[in-house]
Amino acid sequence: MIVDFAVLRRDNPFECGLRALPVFYLVCIAFNVLMVTWDGSRLLHFNEIPVWGAVIISVGCGFIAAMFVQFFLKPRINRKIQDEMVSKPKVQSVIVNSDLETDKYIVGKEVKDVESGGCTTKVRSFFEWLLPDKNRVEDERTIKLFSTIQVFTACFAGFAHGANDVSNAIAPLTALVAIYKDKNARQEEDVPIYILLYGVLAICVGLWTLGHRVIRTVGTNMSEINPATGFTIEFGAAMTALISSKLGLPISTTHCLVGSVVAVGVVKSRESIKWSIFRNIVISWVVTLPVAGLISAGMMLLLKLAL
Repeated sequence: MIVDFAVLRRDNPFECGLRALPVFYLVCIAFNVLMVTWDGSRLLHFNEIPVWGAVIISVGCGFIAAMFVQFFLKPRINRKIQDEMVSKPKVQSVIVNSDLETDKYIVGKEVKDVESGGCTTKVRSFFEWLLPDKNRVEDERTIKLFSTIQVFTACFAGFAHGANDVSNAIAPLTALVAIYKDKNARQEEDVPIYILLYGVLAICVGLWTLGHRVIRTVGTNMSEINPATGFTIEFGAAMTALISSKLGLPISTTHCLVGSVVAVGVVKSRESIKWSIFRNIVISWVVTLPVAGLISAGMMLLLKLAL
């Protein structure tokens, strides 16, 4: 909603997007650095940084990034997009409004029925003003502008994925190592580096081999996503995953991304969501819990009988 009001629905969205670009980078980097430095890793001594120190460091890093974007990156992006638009052949298009074929006429964003003479309620008018117009044609230059920051937020989401999902995956292994080394399952010491690297390597191998299927399902099949909506989806999912990691909540980044895709799609246009795919995803979430439990219990039973 913030991106839509601040940039996309403006009379000159490209210029508004250029002005907002440093702010987006500032917020993304400041939040990311804050999550790392505030009560952070004991191995890197980040846990010794006070709260006010973490805030100053994060805001400072975000401000430096914003200045770099403002004076170095933004002019280059502007020039590149303008050159691409100049070199691109112009295609004249005629947009036919289906509303012209009905007995309704549009005044601003209020739809008045000619036959009944009725008018929309205040609540409906408010939501029509609040939500984006599903028939709006996005400015091509603005969409290209968001593609630059979407690359950064994709890295941001990858960082959040490592902060949460890798931790979930290696937690049982860490407990086993602690029992083997210290004869204690409380894990009073920090997680060894080699276990973290093992988890990261396993996540990367899984992404290379089978990750494209999930990427296709969430990224392209479930909803139509452009760089502007992709930026909001990835940033919202990454923020949720990092906050959950900070609170020690074992959530899944995939859940966050699917929720973000559906929420953004509903705000933009309910028709853009393929609800059958979302239904199958929810069913898979419900089914995997008992299936994983039964498989684990069966393996434990076999080990118990064998020993």
